[in-house]
Amino acid sequence: MQTVCIVLILHCLGMLLPLSHAAQPSAPAATAKYQGTHNAKLAPAFRLPSRDGGLRTLDNYRGQLLLLNFWATWCGPCRAEIAVLARAQKRWGPHGVRIVGVAMDSQGWRTVTPFLQVQPADYDVVLGNPRIARAYGAGRVYPTTVVVDRQGRIVGHIRTALDDDDLNRLLFSLTSLPE
Repeated sequence: MQTVCIVLILHCLGMLLPLSHAAQPSAPAATAKYQGTHNAKLAPAFRLPSRDGGLRTLDNYRGQLLLLNFWATWCGPCRAEIAVLARAQKRWGPHGVRIVGVAMDSQGWRTVTPFLQVQPADYDVVLGNPRIARAYGAGRVYPTTVVVDRQGRIVGHIRTALDDDDLNRLLFSLTSLPE
């Protein structure tokens, strides 16, 4: 009884994955950074400009495990995380994982384009805005990665930069594929 109470208290404080994920193997290192959402809600629709001049919508990623990474060029941890995200996209993309960088720079493409020429991101990059950041619970803390499951529900947030090991463990636990 006492153990159950402690687990429920930690879960309510956001210190554990949702109860449905608590029994997943090989995920403990990722759980310290991953804040799962017990009551997943549908991700809000978006139409954001992409670096190729088109628009990306949530529907473009339907059926995939989507990581929306809110970042800015002036954010040191964000810059360091770009290579981690690119490696994860290469490794996990064939398994239905899609990483999308949501650039939050106030100067828009005028700042983001030259930055990406020097430090390429080998995944989709779109231009975000404060409204979409709030809608996804990203606020103004960068980097923040929002996890959207294959059914289009927000299932968690990561409010810090991830390294390769943490991100691979998290994606393993969310896809149930071998590490």
